[in-house]
Amino acid sequence: MAPGASLQRSIQEAEAVASKASLKELERDLDGAFQLYIKAAKSFLHLASLAPDRLSQERCKAAATRALERAEKIKAVKGNSLKPIAKDRFSQEEQSFVLEKSSRINTLRFPIWSSDTSSRTSDVSTLYMDPDGDLDLAQAQLDDLSGWKRPAEVLTTVRMLSPDLLPFDIIQRSVTNCSVIAALSVCLDHHRKFHSKLALSSLHPQDSDGMPQLSPSGKYAVRILFNGTYRQVFIDDRLPVCANGSLICASSRDNDTLWPSLIEKAYMKLMGGYDFPGSNSSIDIHALTGWIPDHIHMHSSDFQREKIWRRVCDGFSRGDCLVTVGTGKSAPGQLIPLHNYAITDIREVGDRRLIRVIDPWLRTSDSKTLPASNDITALQEGLEELALGIKDGVMDLEWDDLCEVFDGLYLNWNPKAFAHQRVFHGTWKAPKDDKITTEHFKLSNPKARPGTSGLEGELWCLISRHVVDKRDSVDYLALHAFEEEYSVSRRDAPARVDLENIPRRGFYSNSPHVLMRFKPESPDNFVTVVASRHGGRDDLAYTLTVLSPIEIELQDLPQQHPYVRTVEGSFTQRTSGGNPTYPTFMHNPQYTIRLKPAATRAAGSRARQPRVQFTAEGNTELPLHLKLVWSSGRRVTDIIDGDVIADSGAYSYGVARGFGTIQGSGQYTIIVSSFEPGQLGPFTLTVGCEEAFDIEPIPMEGAGMYSKAFKGAWEGTSAAGCPSLGQFHMNPIYQISLARTTQIQIRLQLANRHPSVSINVTLFSKNEGGNLSTPSSLLGRQLLTSGPYSDMVSGVITSLGVLSSGEYLIVPSTFDTGVEAPFVLTVYSTGVAVVGNRIP
Repeated sequence: MAPGASLQRSIQEAEAVASKASLKELERDLDGAFQLYIKAAKSFLHLASLAPDRLSQERCKAAATRALERAEKIKAVKGNSLKPIAKDRFSQEEQSFVLEKSSRINTLRFPIWSSDTSSRTSDVSTLYMDPDGDLDLAQAQLDDLSGWKRPAEVLTTVRMLSPDLLPFDIIQRSVTNCSVIAALSVCLDHHRKFHSKLALSSLHPQDSDGMPQLSPSGKYAVRILFNGTYRQVFIDDRLPVCANGSLICASSRDNDTLWPSLIEKAYMKLMGGYDFPGSNSSIDIHALTGWIPDHIHMHSSDFQREKIWRRVCDGFSRGDCLVTVGTGKSAPGQLIPLHNYAITDIREVGDRRLIRVIDPWLRTSDSKTLPASNDITALQEGLEELALGIKDGVMDLEWDDLCEVFDGLYLNWNPKAFAHQRVFHGTWKAPKDDKITTEHFKLSNPKARPGTSGLEGELWCLISRHVVDKRDSVDYLALHAFEEEYSVSRRDAPARVDLENIPRRGFYSNSPHVLMRFKPESPDNFVTVVASRHGGRDDLAYTLTVLSPIEIELQDLPQQHPYVRTVEGSFTQRTSGGNPTYPTFMHNPQYTIRLKPAATRAAGSRARQPRVQFTAEGNTELPLHLKLVWSSGRRVTDIIDGDVIADSGAYSYGVARGFGTIQGSGQYTIIVSSFEPGQLGPFTLTVGCEEAFDIEPIPMEGAGMYSKAFKGAWEGTSAAGCPSLGQFHMNPIYQISLARTTQIQIRLQLANRHPSVSINVTLFSKNEGGNLSTPSSLLGRQLLTSGPYSDMVSGVITSLGVLSSGEYLIVPSTFDTGVEAPFVLTVYSTGVAVVGNRIP
């Protein structure tokens, strides 16, 4: 459909909405009329901004004015009783509002690209001068600058394209934008291999084949993807020149091909000037081509060298992956620190895996071969000796060597490899008190059978923050994915946790783009994507893109629960207990959930097994986890198979989310935990349920009592085992003295984790006639015990007992003899309990 016909159809649809509003008003349905008038007004205002001619613009503005006038009259009549209008964030008007608001970038306005943008490069008959003025230069560039000159004043031959231009012919001058030059190099390489016109097609005017051509007026438009949409960047062809006549900006080696200089200038204008602070190439390639950025840290602990080689090699050979690399703060040999390099060839030759690397800055005269080596020291020595084997900025490396000497692997993937994609533009509100702000979305297949998501295959989610000022404070972004049925089905989740099982998803990054790839475990699962932000002071616009092999819907996560409660908590030195493999897990913050009696529930609420949803949000340093446990509302010390109603899956930084179904009666415990003991920070717990409920924090073990902890050990003859082995009295014995009648409880824990050691603690009365040299004579009647020997991670604890004043003996023991291990005894009491030295 032609653009004009599409606009007319949209105007007719808006007029139809206004007509429905009039009918509602005649029927005295003022709430319905008000909402329709507002909807019509928004549509007309949006269409007025798109109208290509003044007549259509005035028509839309007049219609919007009439609709707003009727809405104001209804508001005057109804007053505060008027039903509020629900905001549809997915509406075309709201989406356009976010994009339009993000058009002002680094003090200049860059409108959304339109169908007539290209033609506007020929709307001037004289030489064009950019009304926005010259681009800012860094001081070192200003020192070299002799002036801004047009191509004919600098180049021997002025031409837009050269069939002989090779990727290593595009060179970086004094502008610190190696990432942009590397991006242009790999785009040219891809075009030469696949005729893709990557980056080239962004420059206008163009010939009939869609390739850029010279503009007689020197006016050019460049189409750049930035802040959620393609934007128009107009420039003139005046370029900064040094006193010796060479360009300060990017150029071709022979100084006769213009397009690299023009695309660089447009991108530098968008980014605030030639005083560019630097980037990585995947960010620049995304802006110039729309290909999906994927940044991989090659020195991180989760870098999978073999798996990534296969993925990158296959993608590169298909033409679906562009590859660049970057060094870190230090670099071996003549590699430049914090520098980007282009990759123009990836291939397997026999058992060798070869990479061709191009440096747009460095040039040497000698050509040597870099020896393959798995020894980083030898490799670095070889790099020093061979000057990296660079000739004309080109070097050949083995894959293993590249992984050692470079820090960042910057990939960009062809979005056309996915059959479907959905895009949403939203805004995070300014954070409060340094807390994480989140946005929740539901993913589903619109053709799925009822009650399922129907999602299959690998899904990619990309979150991109909108940049309006290069001096903005840095925000950290993360994406998280949660599957509802996965959480509910983990009723028999094991108590032990894989200590390495913190997923990549959920890591926070200060990059403008964060990519998450995941594959739902079952098409029956409901998938929630949470976009979270940490840091910054102001509202922040963003774009969420979801790519899928099947048809997909992206929706706001609806508020499914009429009852929602939020509590604030914190991990302190005392309450940060770590995951369930630690004996301190029992100290984590816990909350009891109790459904209210049926009489207090909302009318019509008949759920016998209400659904519950629980979410914990903390800072970017906290890997969080939630468990909902059947426990009669008591504090949970150990996770037992069958007691877990639901959990949030693997530990995830900043956000944890779980779903479950509970019985209509009874009490439950929610446990919030960090991955390791000692990980501190505040968190917010939000619980939603289909029925009314109460939530209260559960006091710590021994709350309101005196607490005395001391360390001991079973060693040598004192590792005597249980009573049936005949040497029980040889175990460590501790005397406790009470001045008055006191409630008392004793916990015994292993100081270090021993998964197969069963322990017990028992309290005896003390025989007055006993002898210290024969400890068995001291043990009187058994008064308190922790019960059968147990290997629970949290240890064992006696029941709560009441003891009169006097002296008593505590005996910690293992089931087997000869088990040497340190332990911790904790005595809780309502009065002062004096624990004496070990006997003997």
